[in-house]
Amino acid sequence: MNRVILMCLISLFAVSCKQGELCEVEKPLNAVFRQGELTEFLDLLKYEDDGTIILSHYNYNFSKSSKYAVTGTFDDGVGVEQVSLNEYNVHPQNGIFQHDDGLVSIGLQSIAPIPNYFGQPLSFQLLSAENSVLLADQLNIPAALDIFIGQDGPNPTFSPGYTLQWNAVQENGLGLYLVFEFNPAANIHLPGPALSEGKHLWYINIPDTGSYTFQESDFPGQLPEGAVIGLRAIRGKIKDYTTGNGSFRFVAHSEVHGFFKFGGHQ
Repeated sequence: MNRVILMCLISLFAVSCKQGELCEVEKPLNAVFRQGELTEFLDLLKYEDDGTIILSHYNYNFSKSSKYAVTGTFDDGVGVEQVSLNEYNVHPQNGIFQHDDGLVSIGLQSIAPIPNYFGQPLSFQLLSAENSVLLADQLNIPAALDIFIGQDGPNPTFSPGYTLQWNAVQENGLGLYLVFEFNPAANIHLPGPALSEGKHLWYINIPDTGSYTFQESDFPGQLPEGAVIGLRAIRGKIKDYTTGNGSFRFVAHSEVHGFFKFGGHQ
């Protein structure tokens, strides 16, 4: 089946532990930190073979300007001819439908926009050519992730003791994933190679409570003060369905991207 080219998390965060990379740090929760947790979480955001609907929300540079996308892909054999999302009905073409704010903004997509369903109830149905209901459900879509920085300038400063705040979704059992990236090539202002060559990735998984104070263990001990670090904060909702017509997956994920300056260890 043809697939839509989608900026999905699994391409953004392809994590593999290579020699010299910082793929793990001590988890600030009462559990053993495992590389596999993030990998398993990202695997859930892939397409299911028979059919998947993915709602995506991206907020770049900690700004209030965001992009929204909806994508559906369905195998030819499952018979999905119409998708109902609340009051909006769409007919997949060759097993695919898509709305992407980014494509609309540059004139590459001119179809009627699919509404933004983050933060509200969603009733959806998959229908056959004869309008038979293949799958129906009602979901509460979490609000799009919004991080409150409260600092001026292009790159805020984070360090142990700094409290990050965001709009909480208390019922989100998957928590919030914070994925960090240090790229020496983008930190040529630093006075020497404090870390080995190549990008360094690490992450923490924290409860979605709306507030988290960074710990010393959240940052590698050799991370230099003044380093510019990339941050991707991810909130996701995933639900799988098994029906007589096949297996389907519904995904809603929201991300906030940005860069911060590391203020140093205490």
